[in-house]
Amino acid sequence: MKVMIVEDHTSMRRILNAIVSISFTESVDVIECENAEEGVEQYMATKPDCILMDFELPNMNGLEATEKILEKDSNAKIIFVTSYDSPSFRQKVESLPVLGLISKDNLSEVIPILSSLSSQTNTL
Repeated sequence: MKVMIVEDHTSMRRILNAIVSISFTESVDVIECENAEEGVEQYMATKPDCILMDFELPNMNGLEATEKILEKDSNAKIIFVTSYDSPSFRQKVESLPVLGLISKDNLSEVIPILSSLSSQTNTL
């Protein structure tokens, strides 16, 4: 399984990387991107099975990056992992074909989503 983390804070990228890496017995490749532009570029180059996308990123936010990625690949699997939360943001996320929205206060919620995705990719 290949997971991309798009997060501008190094410490949060490390935490997410650790959660992803220790959550699976199978080999997991983790690609880290520190901004949305890099995330869009790396998605096209590496085609990860899933993206953990922050919202509040410099220059281009996570919603814009998600829309760009989905324009290029409507099957992209994206989970928003953010501390940003507002009704308008939630409404926009719910209108997109993404796997979910996880609060940075509850990072363990990403594990069942990734586990489910992992079992789907292993059966293909």
